[in-house]
Amino acid sequence: MRGSTVRLLAVKEVRDALRNRWFIAYGVSLVALSLALAVFVLAGAAYGPATGFGRTAAGIINVMLLLVPLMGLTLGALSLAGERERGSLDFWLSQPLEAIEVYLGKALGLGLALAAAVAAGFGASGLLLGIAGSHRSPFTLLLLTGLTILLGWASLAIGLCVSARAARATTAVSIAVALWLVLVLVSSLGVMGTALVVRLSPL
Repeated sequence: MRGSTVRLLAVKEVRDALRNRWFIAYGVSLVALSLALAVFVLAGAAYGPATGFGRTAAGIINVMLLLVPLMGLTLGALSLAGERERGSLDFWLSQPLEAIEVYLGKALGLGLALAAAVAAGFGASGLLLGIAGSHRSPFTLLLLTGLTILLGWASLAIGLCVSARAARATTAVSIAVALWLVLVLVSSLGVMGTALVVRLSPL
């Protein structure tokens, strides 16, 4: 396996992602929702003692828990299955390339693009809170960003596995969305169960 080949394929995948309408829609949604939450919390802070960063972080986490896994699953599902359906995957595999190089190049490129979208979402709200003087914990923001990126990468890996087995892109996306619904249900039940067990305070 050649690292230079994987790097070139990753760069190509990043460029393709930036032209992908699904990726653009997800990225714009993350940034727009993060900014909207920050604006609403800062506007409400004038009427109460709540800290802007804490409430914004809680809202962004809820948004990210819904959108980031969906983003990773669908992008991964469309990757290999979409190229197989268009015939471009056969072209790449007919070149003097190893299958693992193609797979790692796609995973690395999509992972970098996904990380950039997540960082843009957190960064936009963090910048707005910093300008407003409500951002007091940059380390916490970086930690939340890193953990969310790891969540996106895990979802992307699952999506790529689905894409590698599915014959058509529509089948892969359908399976990815079904998995996303199951993950959302399980995570919601897990949060509620944890709150009951540890007796979390509503405040």
